[in-house]
Amino acid sequence: WTLTPRVTLNVGVRYDLEPKVTNKDLPDPLDEGPRSIDADNIAPRFGFAFDLAGEGRTVVRGGAGRYYGNILLNIPMNEARDRNVRVSAVVINPSLTDPLGGKTLDDYLNQGLPRARTLMDNEYDTPVQDQVSIGFAHQIGDRYSVQADYVRTRGSHQQMSRNINLFENTAQNTPLDPSINGRPHPEYLDITKYETWGESKYDGLQMAFTRRRVNSWFQVDATYTLSWAEGHTNANRFGTVNNPFDPEDEYSYLTTDQRHRGSINGVAVLPWNITASAIFFPGSPKPLD
Repeated sequence: WTLTPRVTLNVGVRYDLEPKVTNKDLPDPLDEGPRSIDADNIAPRFGFAFDLAGEGRTVVRGGAGRYYGNILLNIPMNEARDRNVRVSAVVINPSLTDPLGGKTLDDYLNQGLPRARTLMDNEYDTPVQDQVSIGFAHQIGDRYSVQADYVRTRGSHQQMSRNINLFENTAQNTPLDPSINGRPHPEYLDITKYETWGESKYDGLQMAFTRRRVNSWFQVDATYTLSWAEGHTNANRFGTVNNPFDPEDEYSYLTTDQRHRGSINGVAVLPWNITASAIFFPGSPKPLD
């Protein structure tokens, strides 16, 4: 919406719904109750650009918005699959004509072999991120421009997974060895439970300088970012918890955290229409996993 010749607004709202992640069709003794549908995913967003002097050379811009991710569909699919009567077995050197060695599915089921399971938390929420930015851009003459933006994001309901089929060493708040101490549900091996309690945050000052190739033979672009990134996981699917009895211990600087990050690149047009270019990235070390 062009409010005035100097002010432009972008206003919107989005609604997300994933209704097919309930667990009512296949009952399971491991369930703690029915799973509700996350139906409140309303995502407003707002942005503006303001021409300070009305000359198109200095602009203040910013915005804020809420953005929902999606539920990784492998999780409810694997949960539903695991509720069927299944068995996992390894056959060494099977015969091509009789790979099960004369046994039937019932023969394997009667052995009572434990297997792994997948569960989805009944309070599972859709991942969400809130973003805010404010900054400016200024053109100097015909060739030069500078810009700077502060960007802040806060993530919540991030997808995490942990093994809930372990006994706890209460003195050390760590899992006990299942091969020695057994499991709370001995009929299963690992029970991977997917939850959405993860959080993250990012703060960054992003700056840039450009020298355009206007009536000259070269162009230069340079950027610098000062930023902090923390959270429970930076995985694009789900974070795996090391100690299921102390999930908050997962919160730290993320492996993508880089305090200082710069880049400079140039393009030069040489005689005989030869173009030469180069790029250089200096940056701080990243944390180890």
